[in-house]
Amino acid sequence: MKKIAGIGKTSRKNLSKVIREAKGGFVTCHTVTQALKISPPKARAHITLWVNSGWLQKIRKGLYLPLDAAATSENQV
Repeated sequence: MKKIAGIGKTSRKNLSKVIREAKGGFVTCHTVTQALKISPPKARAHITLWVNSGWLQKIRKGLYLPLDAAATSENQV
């Protein structure tokens, strides 16, 4: 069980914005590019950070599920 790592204030704000924009609760690179108005390479970098920090869980290639804000480990989706 991997612990969730902290992320900075700006990253939390960006992730919150992305989650609000996510259709059906799922996050994609397109969701991030649209929500943050950034390029796909930058969106992928954000996704990588959030996955590595435990805030997004990879469902399959290109599809991610955000964890509950109250979660204490990545096993609590």
